[in-house]
Amino acid sequence: MIGLALTLIICFLVVVSITPLVKRFAIKIGATDKPNHRKVHQNVMARLGGLAIYIGFLVGFVLLQPESPYMWPILIGSFIIILTGFLDDMLELSAKWKMLGQIAAAAVVVMGGFM
Repeated sequence: MIGLALTLIICFLVVVSITPLVKRFAIKIGATDKPNHRKVHQNVMARLGGLAIYIGFLVGFVLLQPESPYMWPILIGSFIIILTGFLDDMLELSAKWKMLGQIAAAAVVVMGGFM
């Protein structure tokens, strides 16, 4: 139980510490949301927040090193989700493409459990 709590704390600290770097990266590559009449925010907002969370997840995954047949399907599926989110933040994908990415990620995880 102590190992799980320590991993949780480490993941939290990784996400908190890497978020400013991801924010600067998002601004540098133009992954930003600009205010308009439909938006609540008044300033340019950096996107890619999911990337910081994903990096924290990967750190926790490496620390716990789960010995499971589901390890690779989860890693591949989560990578597809983060890639879909990254592309959406950069290119503003249509709902059809976002759903396709989510279905692909879910299929990898579900089918990976049966192989």
